[in-house]
Amino acid sequence: MACEAVVAYFGSVKAAALTMSVDPSLMQRELKACDLRRVHALRDAKLNAAISQAWMDAFGALLTPKQYASRLIDRMQEELNEIRQFIEEVA
Repeated sequence: MACEAVVAYFGSVKAAALTMSVDPSLMQRELKACDLRRVHALRDAKLNAAISQAWMDAFGALLTPKQYASRLIDRMQEELNEIRQFIEEVA
């Protein structure tokens, strides 16, 4: 997922390799192994944001159990409010 984000960001493995002044076959091997050391060395904020977004899309937000429970309660409260509103409109 993160390595696919790198390729998507640059448009191709070859474009990524040219940007980092490395042989495309080496870049291909590094991305296949998801070795992002060379990528992170670029210190490209937009690229790092794209990688972070790929992780978020794949795994969701990392929450503590307390944060997760709090969000779950909030969602449940919203749904209860929606049900109450529906009952008021129907009655």
